[in-house]
Amino acid sequence: MPILEIPSGRVIFFNDVQPENTDTAVLIPLRFVLEKMGAIISWHGETKTVFADFNGKVSAADARLILRKAARLD
Repeated sequence: MPILEIPSGRVIFFNDVQPENTDTAVLIPLRFVLEKMGAIISWHGETKTVFADFNGKVSAADARLILRKAARLD
């Protein structure tokens, strides 16, 4: 069972969705990790934007940009 240590020092155990090791990177299930760090994740389908809310501090990412960057890693 793969594990990940996050900046707070907590250790996350991956049960259902496993990290994937490619030739150029290790891809982790980001939603799972962010939720374990205490974020509330939401999705806006019209703009294809992912939001991570950490106690009122919200970060947003365009899923299309994330997917393009991931595709360039392969």
